[in-house]
Amino acid sequence: MYHRQQRGFNLIEVLVALVVLSLGLLGIAGLQISSVRNTQGSYYRSLATVFMNDLAERVYANTPGVLSYGTYNSGTAGCVVPANICARESATGTAPAACTAAQMATYDLFSVACGMPNGTGRLGGVVNSLPGGALTTNCGACTATSPITITVSWTDQGSSGNTNAQSMLAGANQQASLVIQP
Repeated sequence: MYHRQQRGFNLIEVLVALVVLSLGLLGIAGLQISSVRNTQGSYYRSLATVFMNDLAERVYANTPGVLSYGTYNSGTAGCVVPANICARESATGTAPAACTAAQMATYDLFSVACGMPNGTGRLGGVVNSLPGGALTTNCGACTATSPITITVSWTDQGSSGNTNAQSMLAGANQQASLVIQP
């Protein structure tokens, strides 16, 4: 009789073990998704830092044109090639002409925001490398010694700071800023 009361107990043990194993595998899958999301966010922050440092080095290299870097917004400026190109690329395919410090500043802002030509369009730049990417600069009073704030903003899909499922799908606006003293 004792043996008959134990009947089916092994099946229950197997089912409980299967449920525990399933929950563990779901937890591991969730950790993997979170890891991929955070890795992508870290990549975007690294790109933003590279773009800000690139522009800062260009400002330091063009001290006579420092006032021309003061107020810029890639959202309003767009990625239209400047009329006077003062660097390696040329709208006509000819060698670029000499330019003023202000024209060089315009080209620097354009190339960091929009990237370099690759034959069919533009490659790199804040606008092309970051989702919803934008580059802005602000110098406040805009004197030759005013600090310049360089800001790169983007939309980080599924930011880990969001707890609401709908806001995770919509993404979160992120930004990084660098203040330089020319």
